[in-house]
Amino acid sequence: MIKNDIYAQATLTLNVSFRITARSKTHALEMAAFQVNKENILLDWIQLENIQGIKEILKVECIESILWTQVYSTEYSNQFKVAGSIRLMLRKDTNKGNLTKTAYRLPRSTIQEKPIWVLPTSYEPIFTQVLHQSLEWNSESRESKELIEA
Repeated sequence: MIKNDIYAQATLTLNVSFRITARSKTHALEMAAFQVNKENILLDWIQLENIQGIKEILKVECIESILWTQVYSTEYSNQFKVAGSIRLMLRKDTNKGNLTKTAYRLPRSTIQEKPIWVLPTSYEPIFTQVLHQSLEWNSESRESKELIEA
């Protein structure tokens, strides 16, 4: 039997920052690229919420890019704040054909207004602060056919 699934694709762009221990600003960028890259992020799905606060789980099809661009000194010795962007290709499945392309976002933190996103890596979880996020739905829906044995 062939099962047809209809899904919508979206691109989630996140500008994030996190603290890292390093000897210098250059070393901080190198450490960020080493700790958080496409090969060591363990991300199959992501939980987002819409404007009404209803949570939705979207599948992460791929990590399009990770780019660390800025380093800031902190008040603490050997501590730096690294900032950059992460682009994810997401997929929202629906079997009814009703593709509600609403605005989704990472949930806000209970402690502060900006979301805290715990990024699972093969080393240890990275606690990132989401500075900005945007979700763009691709213009057309896709249909996938899976062969299911009964």
